[in-house]
Amino acid sequence: MHGLLNAVDPAGGTGLGRPGRKTDAMHECLSRAVVELRARLRWGQQDLADRIARRAARMGLGIKPNQVCVSRWENCETAPSPQHRMVLARIASKNEHEDLANLFRAPLRSEPTQPHRAPDGSG
Repeated sequence: MHGLLNAVDPAGGTGLGRPGRKTDAMHECLSRAVVELRARLRWGQQDLADRIARRAARMGLGIKPNQVCVSRWENCETAPSPQHRMVLARIASKNEHEDLANLFRAPLRSEPTQPHRAPDGSG
C-alpha cells in the first residue's frame, strides 16, 4: 500500500472542470486508501463512518457519512469530498499512517486551488 503515494500525480485531470483520466486514477487511489485505512485500523465500514462523524464534529464540520457512503468510496462510485478527505487525513495521521494521510490531503485537479504566493506576498 505504501506504493499508493507514487501511484498518481494529484495534479492530473483535464483542467476543464470535469475529471480526466488522472483524476479518475486519483479517485481509484483514494478508494484503495480508504480500504487500506480500514484494514490497518481493523475497522468496519460503519466504524469508519462513525469515527469520521465524531472527528468532524470536533473539527466543527457538519458531515455525517454512513456505511453506504464509505462503501461507495471504496467501490469508486463516488469520491470522498474535500471535507471528508480532511477528516480521513486527520484520522490516518493520528494513527501514524502518514502515507495515507498525505493521499487524503492531496487536491484533485477538478477542485479549485489557492494560487501559490511567495512568503513576501509578491507572487
